[in-house]
Amino acid sequence: METIPIVDTHVHFWDPNKMKYDWLGSAGTLNQPYVLVDYHEATKGIAVDKIVFVECNCHPDMNEEEVKWVKGIAGKDERIQAIVAYIDLTDAINIDSNLEKLVAHDIVRGIRHNIQFNEPGFAVQPSFIEGVKKVFALDKHFELCITHDQMGECIELANNLPEKPMILNHCGKPGIKAGEIIDWKKNIKQLSDFEHIQCKISGLLTEADFRNWTSEDIIPYVDHVLECFGNKRIVFGGDWPVCTLAGSYHSWYTFVSRWTSGWSESEKLDFYYNNANQFYRL
Repeated sequence: METIPIVDTHVHFWDPNKMKYDWLGSAGTLNQPYVLVDYHEATKGIAVDKIVFVECNCHPDMNEEEVKWVKGIAGKDERIQAIVAYIDLTDAINIDSNLEKLVAHDIVRGIRHNIQFNEPGFAVQPSFIEGVKKVFALDKHFELCITHDQMGECIELANNLPEKPMILNHCGKPGIKAGEIIDWKKNIKQLSDFEHIQCKISGLLTEADFRNWTSEDIIPYVDHVLECFGNKRIVFGGDWPVCTLAGSYHSWYTFVSRWTSGWSESEKLDFYYNNANQFYRL
């Protein structure tokens, strides 16, 4: 049996010596450079064939600089084939010119403006919705980064943007540590009814108990996502280096490998490779 190649759809690189990240000061062990050589070491022995870089909440004025920096990194590792860039979607004055600068870089395939950490209603304010529409008008997708308590407005946002490509990061960050699942399951099912939305199986170790998580804690969540979205609308993401707060890249990959062990080869190929290739146009 051949090794199935992997598209890692959620990788971060950052270097506080090169750019400013306001959030890193309170991020514990994450407050240090995490660069290409570290990713190589973290994924040693794992068949990562392609990489999608996702923006790292650098200072807003440095968003294009981040894209240029990662393009330089891609010159050293051809597996880096797509960038999900940041832009302030509520900045009605500058959004058009800022988007124009970003999409001039062919490697930029999507946009992410984090909904998490914002006040309730942030994702359904008119300026945000109009900003996302501008992203779609430029033939880019939008990445939904939310916490489980924001699922309602995420669904409302999707209602305002029918048939446009979006992907949910980290399964909507369910409250695994607290055992919160009932409302999340209802919301995931409702969100999955939008056939243009996909979901990343990623970022779940850090939603569980960092030090004491078990596979049994996480299985009910990934099983439900699979049941709702189906095998054709889910993709693999490593969420490195954030995942290191709760384990290693290998810890996460081992969990996902065991979860998918009973799948057919074609189902595995779709999840680890084909779905992401198509969505990110790699």
